[in-house]
Formats: sequence, structure tokens, C-alpha cells
Amino acid sequence: MKAKKKLALILIGFICICVVVLLIIQLPTLSPFKHQAKGSSVDVWLTTGDQAHLLELQAPLHFDSIRTDKAFPSIDIRENETHQTIDGFGAAITGSSAYLINQKLNTEQQDLLLKELFTPQGINIGFVRHTIGASDFNVDGSYTYDDVESGADYDLKHFSIEKDADVIKVLQKSLALHKDLKILGSPWSAPAWMKTGQELNAGSLNMEDTQIMPTYANYFVKYIATYKEQGIPIYAITP
Repeated sequence: MKAKKKLALILIGFICICVVVLLIIQLPTLSPFKHQAKGSSVDVWLTTGDQAHLLELQAPLHFDSIRTDKAFPSIDIRENETHQTIDGFGAAITGSSAYLINQKLNTEQQDLLLKELFTPQGINIGFVRHTIGASDFNVDGSYTYDDVESGADYDLKHFSIEKDADVIKVLQKSLALHKDLKILGSPWSAPAWMKTGQELNAGSLNMEDTQIMPTYANYFVKYIATYKEQGIPIYAITP
């Protein structure tokens, strides 16, 4: 029981998915909608931010051609109309969640958790946001891939993803389970020496230094190339 609760808490640290998102992820697996007979059901698992509920199975919801319960919205499915496409559903992998998975779970627990997250036997996440450098959920505090004690590093000679070791392991294992997993890279900050004020948690890019913008562009390119060397393809980035 203790191990089960611990696994549930790890899930909370790794991914916050509300009931609505769970339903959105689950519904496409009930393929296709038009074959769902009246009265067929979908399972609902509930997790709340206050941890009053941790992946608790709720009463199932039922398909019906007529709206009978006004507590839930009525969904009109028009199969022949196409609008925007969706790349996937998922969550973020942070330094802290990767640390918990790698350092606090044994191999059996890691395998169970990742299969629940990244395979059709679980919720089959297909999209992950990855922080370029540290986020505010990180064990080692704030960092980027090119931190120097003083001066600038326009040639990015000090570029390193060494502090991402736990994150890299989780991404590699996740890709082994879901080869089409899309990874979105998103930085919390540029290196401090590129910014006004020389701080990670304040300021903006120093536009007065004409070398900063091309160097920051190269920083993104180096991130993509270095992660590719680890067998981790980056699908997209945000600046």
C-alpha cells in the first residue's frame, strides 16, 4: 500500500492532468465514435491539486444519444468536418520529476510508471514539453546550458547539458516506449551573460550587444544538435 501511494505521489509530481484532459485522451481510443452504442461507458480517474484524490477510480460516464444529465456538457460529433489538427496531448518533464523517477523509484516502478504514461496500455502521451535548462521545478536550482562566472561566451565553448542527466534518461526511456513522441523545447531563461542585469530570474536579452541575438540562435541550434546526439529528436522549440 505504501509503495502504491508513493507511486501515485510521483505521478502527481510528474504530470497534472485534470479529468477533462483524461477524457480527451481516452475518447479517441474508443474508435470510432459512431460505433459507441448507447449506454457504453468510459472510465474516469480523478486527481486533485490538494491530493484529496490520487488517481482514484470514479463512477464511469456513459454515452447516450440524448442528453440526460445536465451536469455534463453535450458533445455534438461531426465526423465529416475538419478544423485544426492536434499534434498530441501530454505534459512537461521537469528536472524534479525526472530526478524522482530516476533516483527514488526502483527499476520495476520506473517501468510501470512510464508504461502507464507512454503506451496504449496507459494514457499513451504523445507530446512532451521539455525545459531548455532549468525550470522552476528543478533539484539543482536555476541553470542554463552555458553559464560562466564572468564575461561572455559568444562561441558557446562552455555549452553543456550535463545537468540534464536525469531528464535525458527519462526522455530516452519514454522514446523507447513511444517512438513517435513529440518533444517541445522551451527555455525559462537565456544565459545570464546574454541578459540585461546579468541575472537568470530577471531582465531580458541585451539587445545593445549585437552579438547576443545570433549567439542565442546558435544556442538553440546547439541544444537541438546535442540532444539529437543523445537519440532525442526535438520536434519544436519556443523562444
